[in-house]
This record gives sequence, C-alpha cells and structure tokens, in this order.
Amino acid sequence: MKLSRGGTVYVSTYSNIFVGSANEKFQLSALLSIRNTDPKYTVTITKVDYYNSDGRNIKTYVKTERTTCSPFD
Repeated sequence: MKLSRGGTVYVSTYSNIFVGSANEKFQLSALLSIRNTDPKYTVTITKVDYYNSDGRNIKTYVKTERTTCSPFD
C-alpha cells in the first residue's frame, strides 16, 4: 500500500430508521471506532463531525486540534 498524506473518510451511519407500515421512526445509537492498523506510522485525526440527513453539522467530536493513533492503537 502506498503511503498517503491527508484525506477524508466518509462513514455513513443512521440515527433512526423507519419501521412498520406507518413508517414510524425507531431511534438508534451509533459507535465509531477508529483504529490504526499500520505497524509503523502514526495516524493523525484532525476532524470528526456528525451531520444530519440535510447535511447540517450536528456535533463535532474531536475537540482538540489533533488526535493521534499510534501503530496498532
């Protein structure tokens, strides 16, 4: 695999789903786990945002300027 620098990863998650014939909303929870599987290099996470279906930012989860994941962390 070629070493890269910078990039964006989009992870789709749903906070609710529609169930039944009346299309009632069923609330869900989500868990995002970020792992660094590289044995040599540290990964730096600069931003984790949660957006609603309309593209509006609901919450920012990374409050510090940078968060790192050591190899195999």
